Amino acid sequence: MKKMALLVAAGAVGMAATGGGLWAVADREDTTAATASGNGGLAGGTGADAATGSGTSTTAGMAERPVSFLNFLRGKGPFTHQSDGMSVSMGTQSSCIRGDSWRMVAIFTVKDVTRTSAHIVKIVTKYSAPIPSKNVFLGAQNLWQDNGKHLLRNDVGNIVKIRGGRSLTQTIRVNKTVKFSGGYGVFQRRANIGQGTGEAGWCGGPGAMEVRFRPTA
Repeated sequence: MKKMALLVAAGAVGMAATGGGLWAVADREDTTAATASGNGGLAGGTGADAATGSGTSTTAGMAERPVSFLNFLRGKGPFTHQSDGMSVSMGTQSSCIRGDSWRMVAIFTVKDVTRTSAHIVKIVTKYSAPIPSKNVFLGAQNLWQDNGKHLLRNDVGNIVKIRGGRSLTQTIRVNKTVKFSGGYGVFQRRANIGQGTGEAGWCGGPGAMEVRFRPTA
C-alpha cells in the first residue's frame, strides 16, 4: 500500500509552500509548483551552470511549492548545473516568525546529454534552516522521469535534522540515465519544518521543494 502524503492548510496559515509528508510521495501528480520566497542560491549562485557558466535555471511560482526549472547543456560533458535557490517561509502571519524557514539549492553533475536522455552522475544538495529556533527535518527525496518512472522513490537514506541557524550539504550518487519524451524530469525533497520559539502551533509542518530538469532544445 502506498503511503499518502500529509497535507497542511496553506491558505489558512499563510505558508509559502506545502504539500508533502515527511517520508512519502503518493504519485507522479504530486508535483505542483509553488511560489518561491527567495531567488538566491545558498552558494551565492544565480542559477547558471556552476562550472562553465552555461545552462539555465529559473524559479517559477505556480501553486503549492517552490520549483526551479533547469536546462542541461547537451554534449558529452561532464557538466555541472546549479538550480536557483528556493525557500519556504510561513508567510506574513503575525503569530509566525518572519523570514525563510528552509532553503535549498541543488547542483547536478550530468554527462552524455542528448535531446532524449541524460546520465545523472550525482546531485549535491545544500540546505539551511536560517531561523535559529526553527529546526528542519529532511525527509524523503524522489527522482523521476517525465513519464513518471521513478529512479529514486521515497529514498530516506539521508534523513537528518538541521538545527535552526545551521546549514547542511548532502551528496546523492545517482549514476542513472534519465529518459525524456518532451517534458521535465523531477527531483524532489521533502521536509518537516519545526515550530519556532513563541510561534503558534500552525507555524510549521510538512513542505517540499523541486527541481524540474530537461536537456536544452
